[in-house]
Amino acid sequence: FPVEIAISTAEGRGRDATFVAFIRDITERVAAQEAIERKRLEEANALHQRRAVEAGQARQHANRMAELERLKTEFMKLASHELRGPLTVIRGYLSMLTEGSITDPTQPFTVLTAKANQMNLLLNQMLDVARLEEGRLQLALRRADLRELVTEAFETARPLAVPGLDLTLEVAEEPLEAMVDANRVRTVVASLLENAIKYSPQGGTVTCRLEAQGDVGVLTVADTGIGIAPEDMPRLFTRFGRIVTPQNSHIDGSGLGLYLCREITLMHGGEITAESSPLLGSTMTLTLPLADALEPRPTDGRVLSLPVGAAAYDLVRAVPSEMIRLGSAVQRIGKESHGLDDAAAAIVKHLYRHLVDKENGKHGCT
Repeated sequence: FPVEIAISTAEGRGRDATFVAFIRDITERVAAQEAIERKRLEEANALHQRRAVEAGQARQHANRMAELERLKTEFMKLASHELRGPLTVIRGYLSMLTEGSITDPTQPFTVLTAKANQMNLLLNQMLDVARLEEGRLQLALRRADLRELVTEAFETARPLAVPGLDLTLEVAEEPLEAMVDANRVRTVVASLLENAIKYSPQGGTVTCRLEAQGDVGVLTVADTGIGIAPEDMPRLFTRFGRIVTPQNSHIDGSGLGLYLCREITLMHGGEITAESSPLLGSTMTLTLPLADALEPRPTDGRVLSLPVGAAAYDLVRAVPSEMIRLGSAVQRIGKESHGLDDAAAAIVKHLYRHLVDKENGKHGCT
């Protein structure tokens, strides 16, 4: 153990001198000093790590700001370029109406409506992409018939077709109800149709088909357009991932439509895929879970009658308290259930019991 020795002369000189030695155990003092040194080192290391983290966060923030600035520049370029086309057409018709070149004011109505809808679609896409980047895009879910949404989107896109392009809509006879954000699903379908129309030559065909396949509604938009090369397919659903070739360089495009379609579809628990061959056309397939498929069923086959609303568990914004509460509920259900099927049914039932209608604030059931 550590000691401290102090020696001093008591009396006498030379060889006759007498010395006194004091030996003290300094274990506690050395331990205290070592503890102080360790704490100092720990504080220094903690400060170094904190500064390293802060520096990393500062770099991330700077990179994020640079990326946002780049996106803002891209958006400005996009707005000035993509909006110029329909604006030019609208201004041209307004000029002819003012000059009296068009005697029947209802004549350009279809074209003007189509161009206005095209501008509205592009602006909505830009706003939704900005919300996605900021994590603020939320879905206003309600029960809706997919047939109605697809038909409305089809009628919106129809005026964009050039003469000679054959547009066909085929929908299921039975209702296909799903829990969706109606406006955004309508925008997704309209965007798919607009793409098919833009990239299909005069005299081609665009077929929009909606049907039920098991527990999902399946929408296919098939065209006989210019198609996409296999090496370009990975870029198809990326942001600003517009594929420019000699065959389509004259066609306007933002590179946002399919990216936004994919993100919104994923938020609905669905999927979107593409198949294409150069010069043979493309087929886009959109699948969305049907509302009836989400209703829990007991083992005797009876369908549980549970009201449907908007989820009280905010899965879009992922509020930590909500996620902790949901996780605890799932753990409790798992412990109380007998087998996988029983647990799955109980979890779905729990979620439905905690759905709330945001319009009137009422819970699905208590």
